Amino acid sequence: MPFCKKCKKEKPLAEFRINGTRPDGSPRPRTICKACGSQWKTEYTEPKKCACCKKMKPASDFPENGHYSYCRPCRTAKSTAYKKGPGREAHNRRMQQYNKKRYHTDPTYPMKVRARSVVSLAVAAGILKKPSRCPACRRKVLIHGHHHKGYDKKNWLNVVWLCARCHHAEEA
Repeated sequence: MPFCKKCKKEKPLAEFRINGTRPDGSPRPRTICKACGSQWKTEYTEPKKCACCKKMKPASDFPENGHYSYCRPCRTAKSTAYKKGPGREAHNRRMQQYNKKRYHTDPTYPMKVRARSVVSLAVAAGILKKPSRCPACRRKVLIHGHHHKGYDKKNWLNVVWLCARCHHAEEA
């Protein structure tokens, strides 16, 4: 029987949450039983010091009732800064590698890339007119060109303009 480190008792396996499996297939229980684990996450009521702005704030200003070391505004600012800086750069690198791999492995992908670039060039040259609103739902958002007849060369400029939501619904 597993041993709970918190209440210092041996308890049946059913009273523990499972943390993966061993190579032989038997369950690996966590070190704290379910009863002690539910008591473990207490709600903080006393003011707490933010690790970022160094200000004392009530526990309600921290996510999960004080279980995080940064207050909500600091956490949001750090997250936004990461998403605009190194997080965005890392995402762009991953997407570039993914698209390069996809270009060489997916036989239809090069056709799609060519068709999309022709549409972009046609819009820039004034051959195609891109609407400011989605013709289907009339929302004023970013508009996509949907190649509803496929990506063959004869259909490159045959697009229907849709917003991302309508385009996704059309594809489905």
